[in-house]
Amino acid sequence: MSTWNDAEAFVRRITDGLGCPIDEGIVETVVAFNLLGLRTCQSCEGHIVDGLPYPWVDFETDEFPAFKQALEEASSDGLSAEAREAQGAQLVALAAALPSRGLLYARLENLLDAYYQQHTATPDEWRLIVRCSSPILFRLMPWCGYQARSWDDKARARNLRRTQAEMRDFTAFLKRSCR
Repeated sequence: MSTWNDAEAFVRRITDGLGCPIDEGIVETVVAFNLLGLRTCQSCEGHIVDGLPYPWVDFETDEFPAFKQALEEASSDGLSAEAREAQGAQLVALAAALPSRGLLYARLENLLDAYYQQHTATPDEWRLIVRCSSPILFRLMPWCGYQARSWDDKARARNLRRTQAEMRDFTAFLKRSCR
């Protein structure tokens, strides 16, 4: 995928387990990340009714294969309670031995830092952040997303529009970085 058009054509062929394509409002973000060598694994443009009322993009890294293997083993069906507990303890130990962040996480943070150096007036609540789910899974999301469960319908609609605008602005920055 050396050109924007090639990458966009590739991304538009991706579907989820139900056969649904990537949401139109997040396609360019996914294209830009993939062109920058940051492989995405899930994304959503955000929705008022179903799902989360803000856009997000998930990333998975292959940087820590032992952790990934242990996570897969801990998630396997048919484990006894004792085996699941032992696997969980192994995951905690592996995670503690890893660096605080890998290269993918650092690259995402560096992109956000560069973007917000140009957008210093953006209030913290609307800024995009990288949330670490595990040493190998990260989510790009707006900081205010942590409060989304408390939003009423009017706030969900207003905040969805605002967070989508922030993601579009960040995407424009990413697109310039792709060139």
